[in-house]
Amino acid sequence: MLPMVRVVFEGALDSDELEGQDVAINMIANDGPRTMTRDEAVRDSMAWSIAFSDEGKKEAAEAGWSGGSPWDYARWIGRHCNLPLKADPIARWRMRARSVRKETSPHKALKRYREFIDSTATSRAILDDAQAQVEAYIDEQIQLAREDEDWGR
Repeated sequence: MLPMVRVVFEGALDSDELEGQDVAINMIANDGPRTMTRDEAVRDSMAWSIAFSDEGKKEAAEAGWSGGSPWDYARWIGRHCNLPLKADPIARWRMRARSVRKETSPHKALKRYREFIDSTATSRAILDDAQAQVEAYIDEQIQLAREDEDWGR
């Protein structure tokens, strides 16, 4: 493979994008308002992203949603509706990255790289948004702790 093409693939599919997504899933699973498994973190992130959209409401009606709290609804969506991902994708994504790196033809490698980027774009964006929400939650908790500390003085 051409050296420049190899650098682009290795940077985008290893250290940058995959590690960032791995960190995002860990943060969603461990640092939010409740602790959950990585699979639950992925499934919940995907479910919340579509739960209140027109598509999500339509799928819920067709699949038999009977009512409940917004939290129950999002969890139900995660169990009963089509989601971009239902489990932690990092191991599979790393395997795909390795297969792209092993490709000897730069044209085929570029095609496989592009397919990876295109096929994971929505899921990666949803995980990025969920991570941002966890970061906002953490910031809020820090602010509340500071206010409690100030109040006690």
